[in-house]
Amino acid sequence: MHQFELIQSRLQVELPYLPESHYITPFVSGLREDIKHLVLAKHPTDLLDAFEQAKHMEIALDYYAKKNKFATKPQNTNTLNGV
Repeated sequence: MHQFELIQSRLQVELPYLPESHYITPFVSGLREDIKHLVLAKHPTDLLDAFEQAKHMEIALDYYAKKNKFATKPQNTNTLNGV
């Protein structure tokens, strides 16, 4: 995010007429592959919305990845006794 903000601030000085919506696609394209399409599917309306969506997706995906990493293997579900 920090690198994006630096680039955005330079562009805003050089091209002040560009609307904020112009920066959404470049921001999203710099996100993790597993997040960017999920954020675009939410159709963010401004940078703050895109940032919040990305943060929520990152937290959720990291949570599920951690949860699956520690999940135990299913026990044998064989219903035949002794077989």
